[in-house]
Amino acid sequence: MNDESELVHIMQLSLRQREMSLGTVTTEEVAYSSTSAFDTSISWQGIASNAEFTKFAATAFNKAPIYLSFDSGNTWNPVPNTAGYDWNGIVAAPDFSILAATGYNHTAKGYFMSKSVDSGSTWQVLAGAGNRAYQGVTANADFTLMAATVWNGNLYRSLDR
Repeated sequence: MNDESELVHIMQLSLRQREMSLGTVTTEEVAYSSTSAFDTSISWQGIASNAEFTKFAATAFNKAPIYLSFDSGNTWNPVPNTAGYDWNGIVAAPDFSILAATGYNHTAKGYFMSKSVDSGSTWQVLAGAGNRAYQGVTANADFTLMAATVWNGNLYRSLDR
């Protein structure tokens, strides 16, 4: 056997072992339900939660605002001054004191990444992120490091701490 065929054989054995072990794994069914009666014309894009699933933040297209829920998704409130944009991804600190979101500004005809350090009361565009078609966004717990995906593009991450 040459090196390549040996590697293929090892991969096939590994796959067979995985298939056999999957037969012994018990799976749990998960039920999903709508958290509230939102306007179905809104195209929801991103969602973030805390570990306990008691706090949520959601983004949408159609110039809708960002929405927050602090009661496990039972009620949702629009974040002031966030309407008028097409929002994409969102990320939140564990306590929701810091939020970051990506979006598109129709007036300025440009994409942006924005950050709030006061639980969504005020937002500042992160100018260093540039005008890219950002979609998803993530950050470490204190938001000293961030990364984002770009539609039909690359992955970007912050370099400064």
